[in-house]
Amino acid sequence: MSTRDSDRAPVTDLLAGSRIIAGISVCWSWLQHVVSGSALYRWLTAEPDPDVMIIDLRDTYTVSPFLAILDTLISVLYPYFQDSRCKQESERLTVLAARLGTTRWGRTFKSLLEPPAQQQTTDRQPDSDSDDR
Repeated sequence: MSTRDSDRAPVTDLLAGSRIIAGISVCWSWLQHVVSGSALYRWLTAEPDPDVMIIDLRDTYTVSPFLAILDTLISVLYPYFQDSRCKQESERLTVLAARLGTTRWGRTFKSLLEPPAQQQTTDRQPDSDSDDR
């Protein structure tokens, strides 16, 4: 075992029993469940209708420059975000949300955000009696 592996083992063991890591993991899985079950997510990830024309905005003259500026800003600012207070606070908020998600109020709030159950719709065929009238 190399020196680096032996240095990492205590850290890995420490993180394995961490309540914070467990809380983040629970919150992350809950957030994935809520987002992937939302109507907006299903709408955004649905297969496109074959009758719909899709336009790639990256190829347009009006939107493409804005997207290029946005890509540049993100690539420049992302390393700063990794060490920022904003990231630390968002991680704390994640842990707090995980704790609140297990409370009665949290479960109620979650149920409000979940999409309604999908109902099976059947195509009704017109009655042959109604055509004769």
